[in-house]
Amino acid sequence: MKLALRSRAAVLALFMAWVLGLTPAALWAAPHAQAAEPVIIGYYQSDVMPAASGPGLQISLTLYDDGSAEVISDYLNDEPPIVEVGAWEQNADGSVTLLVTGTDSEDYGEPIELTFELGDDGSLSIPGVEGGAFGAEGLSLAPAEPPAAGAPGAAITATAELTSTGEITATAGVTPGAEVTATGAVTAPAAVTETGAVTETQADQEVDVYLSDLLPVTTGAGRQVTLTVNIDGSVEMVTALMNGEPPLVETGEWARSSGVFTVTLTANAEGEYDEPVVYAFQEQDDRSLLLPGEEGGPFGPDGLVLVPTEEPSEVDASGVYASDILPAASAPGMLILAILYGDGDAQVSSYYLNGEPPIVEVGSWAANADATLTITATGTLDQDYETPTSATFEVTDAGLVAGSVTLKRLPAAGTAVETGGTPAPVARYQTEVMPAASSPGLQIALTLYDDNSAEMSSDYMNGEAPFVDLGTWAEGADDTLVLTLTGNADGPYDPPVEMVFERQDGGSLVAVDYPQEIFGEAGLTFLPLSTEETGEETAGSTEGGEGEPTGEPESNTGVQIGGGMVFQSAALPAAS
Repeated sequence: MKLALRSRAAVLALFMAWVLGLTPAALWAAPHAQAAEPVIIGYYQSDVMPAASGPGLQISLTLYDDGSAEVISDYLNDEPPIVEVGAWEQNADGSVTLLVTGTDSEDYGEPIELTFELGDDGSLSIPGVEGGAFGAEGLSLAPAEPPAAGAPGAAITATAELTSTGEITATAGVTPGAEVTATGAVTAPAAVTETGAVTETQADQEVDVYLSDLLPVTTGAGRQVTLTVNIDGSVEMVTALMNGEPPLVETGEWARSSGVFTVTLTANAEGEYDEPVVYAFQEQDDRSLLLPGEEGGPFGPDGLVLVPTEEPSEVDASGVYASDILPAASAPGMLILAILYGDGDAQVSSYYLNGEPPIVEVGSWAANADATLTITATGTLDQDYETPTSATFEVTDAGLVAGSVTLKRLPAAGTAVETGGTPAPVARYQTEVMPAASSPGLQIALTLYDDNSAEMSSDYMNGEAPFVDLGTWAEGADDTLVLTLTGNADGPYDPPVEMVFERQDGGSLVAVDYPQEIFGEAGLTFLPLSTEETGEETAGSTEGGEGEPTGEPESNTGVQIGGGMVFQSAALPAAS
């Protein structure tokens, strides 16, 4: 999915919006969820429509940042509205797929799948179809103010030109020509519960184990509660009375919904209960589970606190990460660079391949107990977000993975970067003017930035804008530097173009490994340019010229960039 979100102040949270938009499918089945309340990122409402069973029908749709969704159908008849829950994701063509899975009291036998087109005004619509669930008029939901107090979530913005793909695919619960209704009432907050069928190899796999303190009892040393949560949706609660007797072992199932962790116990060793025992725990920021106390309740007025037995794993994930070229609606592509600092700070730069400066977000990162880490963006360089956004990544050998986005770890390179700083050049290079077959000449410039991004600009001296390649750079082994060109304004390179440069005495760089079918065999000499940051005079300048290069150019092929490239730079940081 490709979802661009705007904060209340209309600041584009590009990176987090992108990753959050790509991960809901994975979140549906994830055993862990963020303890914090899901954040509304889209609220939509229909006009009042005719209805056979009431004065009218108004439908509202709420989309949350964890991929869950809530649909409310209000028949305007003083009866409680019908609430359905499910999940959502945005498709490659900009359309939004809503999967209605049931209510909190029962799941539908088969989910109801609806596909909405996304309009330029941010509205969601299903085109009308004769005999369809919404008739010939279809259904249109406009961005609206959420009814709850507080700042509204941002509406989805149009991210791609839409095609007529907005048919309703109703596998259950929708009859042609009939109104769309839900079965059963809903009393709990709506969100997707994280239970469901899994493979046999997943069954009974422990996800989390929680332990209480020693609780006081009327007689005996006390009692202690252990809660084991399994990935298949089952749960086991063991209550040890510390009196030499066997503990009470109860089994059941669990569900997570909007910050509430519900444990439903249905049996013990003697058999199934006539009525299940239900505990609604509140998830805390420290990952503990809190069951509020009540007079006469099973745990008295003090309630019950269960603490996870595992501390978050110490994942050494600090470093620099880069994505491949990702598709983008408003540009030929998008490149993400993430810097995770050892002190927990984070900086994420989103480059659109349109020649514009990157969007830089700042925040923090933290390792989790399940071999994942969470990056939280608190704002841009210009202002803080009203509500921080976060994304959780799996830490794998391939890099950081969230949905279809993989951030690959780069070798340590460049100088130290201050958290929150704008990407700045650490080295610049430029060729002499070279012959070119189709223009007066060719001059190439290369700029390396302190966030490990790179830009190569080819100027054909013909009055047209230079041709710009974007990519990344990193230190390689044995005093080498690796330059990877990943795309340009016309789209990503498949595969990317990689070149290896060897550092010579005096700071020059010589291309020793590069695709000769692209750059030819003849060598090229690149003269250094000083940067504003170093304040050094341009190397090779003459006494009467300011930054004027000297020396004869090496031979070249006269097409595009030519052959092997030699860079010189006093500004380039020496290899460590």
